[in-house]
Amino acid sequence: MPRMNLYLNFERVLTASETDALRELVKRRGQREPLQHIICSTSFCGYEIAVNRHALVPRPETELLAEEGWKF
Repeated sequence: MPRMNLYLNFERVLTASETDALRELVKRRGQREPLQHIICSTSFCGYEIAVNRHALVPRPETELLAEEGWKF
C-alpha cells in the first residue's frame, strides 16, 4: 500500500493477512536487515533503484563521491 494511502486511511483496521505481513516485515527489521532490502528499493543520486539481499545498499558517502566525480 502506498504511504499516502496509509495517511489517508489511518483509521482503517488491518486485515489478519495484512497484520501477519506487517509482523514479518517488523521481524526482519528487528533482525537488523537493512530497510532498503525489506522494501526492495533505495534512492541513489536522485534515482530510485531496486535492491535485494544480493545487492549492497549504497552509503551516503558513495553518493558524495559520485557527486564529486561529476564535477570533473
